[in-house]
Amino acid sequence: MSRLLPIATVETEVAYDALLDSLSLVSRLIQSPCTIEELASEFPDGPSTEQLEHLLGRLVRSGIVRQEGNLYDVAAPVVVAHRQGGQLDFLREVYVPALLGLVAQDSEGMLLPIHLSLTQEEQEGLLSREVLPLLQEFSRIADESGESGPDRYVFVAGTPDVPQDRTGFDLAMEIVRTAAMNRADPSRKSRSLLTYFQTRLASAGEIHRAILEFESRMEPRRARPAEANYVLLVGAGTKARKGTFK
Repeated sequence: MSRLLPIATVETEVAYDALLDSLSLVSRLIQSPCTIEELASEFPDGPSTEQLEHLLGRLVRSGIVRQEGNLYDVAAPVVVAHRQGGQLDFLREVYVPALLGLVAQDSEGMLLPIHLSLTQEEQEGLLSREVLPLLQEFSRIADESGESGPDRYVFVAGTPDVPQDRTGFDLAMEIVRTAAMNRADPSRKSRSLLTYFQTRLASAGEIHRAILEFESRMEPRRARPAEANYVLLVGAGTKARKGTFK
């Protein structure tokens, strides 16, 4: 049986912004604790040592990272962020770059829409019952691989407003756009999803396997697009290194 990994939940705007500004930094710390000097050597084109101290200080104050002496480590290997403010910022800053990045990727990228027929209770329970265990599986894969590699990301978006007459990239963009709008609507927020996971891993194979197993678990509730009352979008890709922590 796979061990369950602890999850850190980010719910304040300050903590969310600190995480958004330092995604690659946090994914590196998930691998192993580091000093500022070690982080600076791994990101030679990134921020200065002083800027690193500032970023790490924000992460520590937000409870995402802990400091023990001169070492910095993540508080938990899985971090889930719930933005309280504008979801469209999340869409613009995280999801659109992730989707556009998948356009240029072949075997390293995956984009999988899953049309479902769910009760309202099942829609509200998707995050805790299905998506968080999937994120924990990704973290377990990274934790047990012991291999460094490029920053790889996985995102899951979900909405009860199923787009019709759209396919491919247009469908994917509409799903994440609608999910972002629904997350800003109090009456639909609990039934909509926008989650993002990032870690360092040498191979994308295990991530793809976990996604396909997740798809298989959803199979009993699968529906044809015209009959579905819910749609999930799972994407996975590799981030380009540009000397930034985003």
